[in-house]
Amino acid sequence: MEVLHWRCCGVDIHKRSITVCVLIREEGRKEQKHLRKFATTTSEILNCAD
Repeated sequence: MEVLHWRCCGVDIHKRSITVCVLIREEGRKEQKHLRKFATTTSEILNCAD
């Protein structure tokens, strides 16, 4: 199957939390998956943006 997007992310937003998943694929390398959960306070949302 042909890879259409080498890098993608998903965001799941709830009342008290935000979960972010980033998937990175590179030819000849193992797939990387980064998953982080943040609270919905201003400081945590700013951390998510960083």
